[in-house]
Amino acid sequence: MGTDETNKTENNQAQLEASFGMALVDALPVICFSISIAMIASMYDSAVFLIGALLCIIAGLGKVLWKLILAASHKDIQLLYRQFHYLMPGGFVLILLSLIISRPSLSELWKNISSFPCNILFLLAIVGFVVMGILGAAAESHAMKNCASHNGMAYVLDSQSESGQEMDSSSKRTNWIEQLVNLAAQLCILFGVLMIWYASDYYRADAEVTEYLESSGSVEVIEIDNGLYFDGAGEDSAIIFYPGAKVEYTAYAPLMMKLAENGVDCFLLEMPYNMAIFGINRADDVMEEYDYEHW
Repeated sequence: MGTDETNKTENNQAQLEASFGMALVDALPVICFSISIAMIASMYDSAVFLIGALLCIIAGLGKVLWKLILAASHKDIQLLYRQFHYLMPGGFVLILLSLIISRPSLSELWKNISSFPCNILFLLAIVGFVVMGILGAAAESHAMKNCASHNGMAYVLDSQSESGQEMDSSSKRTNWIEQLVNLAAQLCILFGVLMIWYASDYYRADAEVTEYLESSGSVEVIEIDNGLYFDGAGEDSAIIFYPGAKVEYTAYAPLMMKLAENGVDCFLLEMPYNMAIFGINRADDVMEEYDYEHW
């Protein structure tokens, strides 16, 4: 009898530790999400976006706190649980509203999201969320199949039985996999946001540059894919110019205009995140489309 009580105590302790460990793992994606949304808020001057981001962060951290308290002390503070279902949707509504209001910022954001390597990171995150949905649906289906009815009353197989233990083990394993996939997806988003945040701090072209973005008497300025083409009087020679790291490409327009006026046509290329390392092969497209004797 004493042995049975000891085993029961050990099993309960193991379950408690597993639950607390799961709560800690579940906290990591929420922390990653909170950092990501806070960094995005810092890039856009929008009070509506900021309020929405704060509501999402409070909702996520509140639910994490609810899980940790429940796992550690078995206290179910329903306020921490229920607030999630109101604050999180409300926060997302405000975020979407702010993006609709500030369309120019949205177009710039989309340009960064759709450029390599952020597009790969965000695509992996989407795949991760799809996998989470599949795992969640499979777990729910599995749980329903393991439920039975007896005399009009629903019951679940005893967790002390062999079948119950297998079901409990399978459920825990699926839960761990689901949370680890969630963590991987949130890390992909975080790395993508970090890259966009880092790239958002760059040298911007002066206002005087605007006049060099329009055609003059001797040089025609043509907008091409990923840049500008300064077509002057020259016909044999051209240069393809990559801007310096974290410098807005139009800042070099005065130099390009001067070179074109002196007989050397210029292709000024825009780089993803204003860093040429992410568009290192863009010159190939220009050389394939235009025919110059000297490059």
